[in-house]
Amino acid sequence: MKDFDFDLDKSINNTIAYASTLLRRQIFLLFKKNKVDITPDQWMVLYYLWRQDGLNLGELAQKTNKDNANITRIVNRMEKQGLLRKVGDGTDKRFFYIHLTDKANTIKGKVYESILKSTDICAKGLSKEEQEFLLVLLKKIISNMKSYAKAHE
Repeated sequence: MKDFDFDLDKSINNTIAYASTLLRRQIFLLFKKNKVDITPDQWMVLYYLWRQDGLNLGELAQKTNKDNANITRIVNRMEKQGLLRKVGDGTDKRFFYIHLTDKANTIKGKVYESILKSTDICAKGLSKEEQEFLLVLLKKIISNMKSYAKAHE
């Protein structure tokens, strides 16, 4: 077996994956501390609905980068939690719009407080320029991965 010159501790992939895991845990902890019973995936759904209430499943799936099965599962759980309600368009039972409930709007402040705290923790010690450059680099990496996936579907 050939020995590869590879150091996992210097791997971009491993570092990003590890940062993602830590970020997810951190957000869970901050939500728990602020007594907000949602997941990071649910936060993304709430974010887009707070920006534009009444999206459909396809729009939410696209905005959150989730497949239809995952976004359906997330929305169904949020509906059971009383955070969302589905409103049909009247012509097709399979097609509906997703709306926020009063409960979802009540937790908005605590959710944003948690997310802003998480951002502060992550950005500690980074200048504004470093933060902006990091976003540029991460967006390039995301673009590379999307291009590869599209070419190999």
